[in-house]
Amino acid sequence: MRIVGDSQGSTTHWNAFHQTTFTAGTGERRAVILEEISKMNLDLKGKKILCLSGGIGRNADALRQLGAEMYNSDIDPQTINIGKKHYPKVNHLVYDLHQEPLRGFDYVIPEFVWHESTLMSWMQELPKWQGYATILPFDIPYKIYRFNSKMLTNYYKQVEPLGDLFMKKSWENISVMCYACETEVEDLVIEDKFLKTESWELDVPSCDTHDYQVWANPRIFGLPKIYFRGRFINNGIHIFLDQKSGKLVYTNQRNRKKHG
Repeated sequence: MRIVGDSQGSTTHWNAFHQTTFTAGTGERRAVILEEISKMNLDLKGKKILCLSGGIGRNADALRQLGAEMYNSDIDPQTINIGKKHYPKVNHLVYDLHQEPLRGFDYVIPEFVWHESTLMSWMQELPKWQGYATILPFDIPYKIYRFNSKMLTNYYKQVEPLGDLFMKKSWENISVMCYACETEVEDLVIEDKFLKTESWELDVPSCDTHDYQVWANPRIFGLPKIYFRGRFINNGIHIFLDQKSGKLVYTNQRNRKKHG
């Protein structure tokens, strides 16, 4: 098990860039994206589809099988140049997810929802595409892991009560990441949740049945399904669309009660 602090506070676009082109499980990810978009049974022939944060475009290339005119975008010009060489039948363009949406597309596919769906700085940009293109998939999946862990509890046990209180707060604030295996925890309960793009709202209550609660990606590509990665949300999480900014807001349930 690995615990990582992850601040989402930076507003610098380049700091939001994560190299995901050459990483583990790329072939599996490509197959899953193609399969899940295919199962939606949409008539995509001749449709213009833009893949967001698509790296070199290998997933956009796979989606050409559905008869669509595929476009791939990425923030990194070097990555786009590699994509033009390896996948010439895909249209490639440099595009920063934090910029205004591009017009002229029927559908937009944010590839990161399959492997980085808890990366809030990326996810919060998606609602602004409404009115420009239809976002696929319609439902963004998550898994909620509730568990006890003697290993985790003992490892972070503090000498001072103040230290224990600090750790308790850490498991509540959404920014602390958990990388774990199901064999490392006890009393595990897993629940499927979906963020629906028609409402942009997700509620997970605080956890009073287990010591730990994690809001996680549905899978980690390249690893057995017993591994999971996500954010500690012992105090729950509330995701909603802020109508003024047009962006998603993430807060825990305690702060939700404070502010309304």
